[in-house]
Amino acid sequence: MRPWVSRGVVMLAGLVLLAVPLFMGVGSNAAPAAAQDEGSLARRLLGPPGNPGAAQLLPGAIPSNLPLSLPVPQGASVVGTLYLDYGGGAGASRIVMDAPYTPQDVGAFYEANLPGLGWNPPPLGPDGPKGVFCQSASGPLIAINAFPMGDNASDVRVDILTGEAGQCPTQQQGPPPQGR
Repeated sequence: MRPWVSRGVVMLAGLVLLAVPLFMGVGSNAAPAAAQDEGSLARRLLGPPGNPGAAQLLPGAIPSNLPLSLPVPQGASVVGTLYLDYGGGAGASRIVMDAPYTPQDVGAFYEANLPGLGWNPPPLGPDGPKGVFCQSASGPLIAINAFPMGDNASDVRVDILTGEAGQCPTQQQGPPPQGR
């Protein structure tokens, strides 16, 4: 038997197991959820459980409450931002952009522009992570990631972490603590 057939049988069995309760009325006593838009669903899925207001989606925008005026490569378009409020001054913003440059060119843009704004690589020497910049040892922290999208384009993700979430890595820090 070919592998794709066995996977197909497993998938079909899974669909049957999911569909049978629907046709038998199982769960019919459950109250329907209130109608909500896709943004509400996205905020619930992306935010911490129990705090649906902690996640904000900003389509096509960079938030105004960032600890810097983020430089954007010429010709790049801002897709939007996900902002997570962890409370106590800690938060994270993920800005998504499309840039008409290679990932290496995007990295070079930020390496050239962020130090002039007071953001520098962490003091880890040449073996430190690329694309990470800090305002001080206690943060905030910026991490730049660029992924290829075709020959000369990049999907850019700029993560800005503040508060405890944004402490800059140092050589003295060991591995993160294991589960509590």
